[in-house]
Amino acid sequence: MKWETTELSLVNFNFSSKEEGKYLISLQDTFINNLSPFDLEARCNFKDATKYDYLLFCRNNVLNWTDENIILIDGLLKEIDGEFKQRGMVIPFIDNINLVKTTSKEEGGAMGYTRGNTIYVADYIMYKPKVKIKEILTHELFHILTRSSFPFKQEMYSIIRFTALDKIIDLTTMNQRCRFVSNPDVSNSCSYIELKDWDGKEHRLLMTTLARSNYHGGSLFKYIQPYFLELDSEHNIMTYGDNLPVRKSIYGEYYKDFIMKVGQNTGYMVNPEEILAENFRIAILGEIDEVPNPEIINNIRNGMTKDNFKKEN
Repeated sequence: MKWETTELSLVNFNFSSKEEGKYLISLQDTFINNLSPFDLEARCNFKDATKYDYLLFCRNNVLNWTDENIILIDGLLKEIDGEFKQRGMVIPFIDNINLVKTTSKEEGGAMGYTRGNTIYVADYIMYKPKVKIKEILTHELFHILTRSSFPFKQEMYSIIRFTALDKIIDLTTMNQRCRFVSNPDVSNSCSYIELKDWDGKEHRLLMTTLARSNYHGGSLFKYIQPYFLELDSEHNIMTYGDNLPVRKSIYGEYYKDFIMKVGQNTGYMVNPEEILAENFRIAILGEIDEVPNPEIINNIRNGMTKDNFKKEN
């Protein structure tokens, strides 16, 4: 393997102040610049919202950490590190991870999400059982790790038969009648899975999320529906008509082959990144006899075992 490794205990976790958090959440990164009209309306909770409306909304939802919060989260991170050590597992090298506390209203009330090397943590999870908070932190850590090391991402994605490519897919060029729904945890680089249709013909498919309807109020999450977009041999999205992507529901003709490849360890199947983050959480914190597809958990653990890694020269 070709990426440098480290241990979680060697990563600097920075509990960002409210002012630092406002700066980080205001950065106009790929996620912000690729938000669709639907994304902006659903996150700001009003029609015709702009990127700048959303950035202001983000800033206004950042909170300060309390001393009690810091003690709690720091202790749980140490427990997660202990799980890695007990299993002899290492992570891709990363120097620093920021932790920002927000109301999470800016992301539809999600318990946690990531952008760059920052984990955004919802204030309300501080009142949940410690085991739940630890699960959320472990899930979000996976997103940071795949973003920090592309070779690591490729290895993990291959476990559920997805191929991760260093190719950018710009969904903003598509007809926005499709109502693309962005996920801050998912990069806009291409990944695909090859699945067979009912006739046995193989298709190269990118997995993404679209909204069920135009925004008419309520939570972002009630609109989300996973879809496959068909890719051509050059990994470009196939289109028809007025630049509309060729799309299929994941619950249609590809579903049986899809489930055979990605397993059924989680019901959170909106994209490969989230499927793997949940499997990663189980690999670190769970028991292998609790899941229907233990081979996926074993492959994650084996792929991150210290003895299997070689540091980059």
